[in-house]
This record gives sequence, structure tokens and C-alpha cells, in this order.
Amino acid sequence: MYMGHQYTLQCTVQEVPPIGNLTVTFYHGQTSLGQQNVKNKPVETPVNETFTLNINPSKDDGDLYWCEAKLDLGAEGLQSPPVVSSQSITATVYYKPELKGSSHPDNINVTAGSPLHLNCSSEGNPSPSYTWTLPSASRSPYNGSTLDIKSVTSMDGGQYLCLVQNAAGNVTVKFTVDFYKPPKNVHLSFLNHSGPMFEGHQYTLQCTVQDVAPIGNLNVTSTEDRQNYRDYSPAATQQRSQSMRPSPWTSTLLKKMMGSSTGGKPNSTWELKDHSLLQW
Repeated sequence: MYMGHQYTLQCTVQEVPPIGNLTVTFYHGQTSLGQQNVKNKPVETPVNETFTLNINPSKDDGDLYWCEAKLDLGAEGLQSPPVVSSQSITATVYYKPELKGSSHPDNINVTAGSPLHLNCSSEGNPSPSYTWTLPSASRSPYNGSTLDIKSVTSMDGGQYLCLVQNAAGNVTVKFTVDFYKPPKNVHLSFLNHSGPMFEGHQYTLQCTVQDVAPIGNLNVTSTEDRQNYRDYSPAATQQRSQSMRPSPWTSTLLKKMMGSSTGGKPNSTWELKDHSLLQW
């Protein structure tokens, strides 16, 4: 049987007189589902009668069903009314997969080299099968309830689909994994200049960030003498794709270097969005 469908139990009582004194009780396990009798039918000769009961089984209703016929002859009848029980019918209830845990509406953030564990364990009858769809075809197929990657790389960012199915139905679990890779190297230099600087002249600072992902989440901040000077991001300075793959990026800063009485140069600190700092 399938959960949510309606089925009819039938209890047939043979050669019973008088039929008007008969009560039939349906059982699920040891739980009574209801009683039925025949009214306005004073037949004194043995007859056959069929009783029916509609049920809508749930996933917990996989048990024995049976019925019981009891002939009540009243105060003048037998002290122990005759009771006859039917054979038991074993019911198996199929139901579609149901997740054991919660779904994952929020994105999952992972950094390069870290492990990834995704779980779509479900219960159902019959036992469900699992089919995973990964964002990269480079990974071997998975067919278990959990997916584990020991060390994630840029190809592991994206959407994962877990299809759980059995004979009663299916459910799909979606996971969105955002891949992050901290910058491998951050380099600060002057653009097209070396040697001493002159007061009142304009110079260009260049900050090169290497092997970072995703580039669209990168912020570079320049500070001078502990004062925030300006924030830079790829979106603000140039058109770049929101690729999850690591890529280099260069930001330029135009400013007049005023110098100091000692001929020294201002302190500059470039701050990335992950709060790592480069001082110059």
C-alpha cells in the first residue's frame, strides 16, 4: 500500500444466525478501528454477510489488520458470546523519501583546501537511492546519502543536487557552495617609478593581488598614517566577471606624495576583505 491512498478492508462472516445480533470489529494491531452491525435484518437462518471499512494508511501503519465477529444473544443467551477472529493480513506501507535533517537554504562557504561534507540522508519505504549532480564533471559520481570532499578546489564551488527516490516518489535537495581562496600574494609598488619622489608631484601606487577567488568579493583599502584613505574593489575600478576561479587583480591609486621634513614616505596599509594587511 502507498501512504495517502485509500484502501478498503473487507470482513466476510459466513453462516451466522441471527445476523441482527452480530457485531464486527476491525483491528489494526491491537487497536480497534471501529465496530459495525446489521440493523433491521431479523434473519433467523444462517446467512453470509460482508462488512467493509475504508482506511488511509500512514507510514507508521505497517502492521497486522484483522477482524472479529461477536454474536450477542442478550441476557437469555450464552454467558460467553461466541467470538470468531479472522486471519491477519500483513500490511506494508510505502512512502516517499523524507529528509532526516533540515534542508539547506543558506549558502555554504568553504575555503581552498578545506573539507566539504554534504548530507541528504533520508528515510522512506522502500529504502531510497541517491543520485548526486556536481558542479564539476571532473569529480567521480557519488551515489550515497553523504558527499565528502577532503580538500576543495575552485572546481568544487557551485550548486549540488541530491536526488533521493524510491517507488513511492522522490525529493531533491539543493546545496549552494561558495568557494573562497585567500590571496596567495599581495604586492605594492609604484607604477613606472623608482627612486626618490619629489614634493608636489603625482605618483601612482599599484597593488597587485594574486590568486584570489572570487574576485568580485575582494576589497582593497589604502591607509596613510593610520587614516583610511580609500576603498577599492574590482567592481569599482574595472569590469570583471564574478568567476569562482582564482585570478590576479591590480588596483591603482593616484595621489600626491607630499613627503615629510625628513624625506621619508607615508605609511600605506592595504587591507583585504578577509582583514589581512599589507603594510608599506
